[in-house]
Amino acid sequence: MLKKDIKCIVKTYYDALEEGKIFGRKCTACGHVEYPPYLACNLCGHLETEWVEISGKAMCNQILPPPLAFFEPTLKERVGDYWHGAVEPENSDESSAVLVNIIPSKLEEAIAKLPLEVRPVIVQHDDVKTVYWEFVDPSLRCTADTESETAADTADTAAAAAADGADFKDDPVAMAVIACAADAYGVDAATLTLNTNIREELANQSMKMIVMISEIEDELNVEISLRDAGTLLTIGDFVAAVKAKLE
Repeated sequence: MLKKDIKCIVKTYYDALEEGKIFGRKCTACGHVEYPPYLACNLCGHLETEWVEISGKAMCNQILPPPLAFFEPTLKERVGDYWHGAVEPENSDESSAVLVNIIPSKLEEAIAKLPLEVRPVIVQHDDVKTVYWEFVDPSLRCTADTESETAADTADTAAAAAADGADFKDDPVAMAVIACAADAYGVDAATLTLNTNIREELANQSMKMIVMISEIEDELNVEISLRDAGTLLTIGDFVAAVKAKLE
């Protein structure tokens, strides 16, 4: 039986991250790079690989918003808004990754432009560093300037919603969505407004969100995909989405 000496792959990888380097394993037979690193080559099956710093060049081939059933609020607290993606580093295989510094409103635009060039971002979390990816295209990447613009847009939207708040009780679609949300989350409908953030102000439980979507679909005879729902934050967002489908 073949016996190999297996050295600690995790420590070497994370030690490199502390130096700002991202390591993979390069096959000594075919040159294929394994990232995340493996001790054997998944392309040709060769058992001899060696550490190599990856170039950082990569393509994103698929983008998905966080699915409701697997939404990670603690991750959003650490990195802000994020999407899931299928990222393929140069000379390596495609693997699942987290895309950061994204602009949520540009999801459809980003999907239409696929494949997109991305680059690694090393982020410190407590006592360990983690690799995420961001778009190279500046029009799709959130910067300090875009954050300011987004904050201003959010403030304008909130102000408009507040101005309309007095009238939402005369809106049958809004009242139906609020009733569905109240029933799904077990709260008093009178405590909900168009500005209520479903994930932050109500229990962040994916199953309750799915129940709410199901009730909205039954009550208003519309269809809301989980992908679309993943981009909706407030009750007002759901009301606007339902109205768009009813037009």
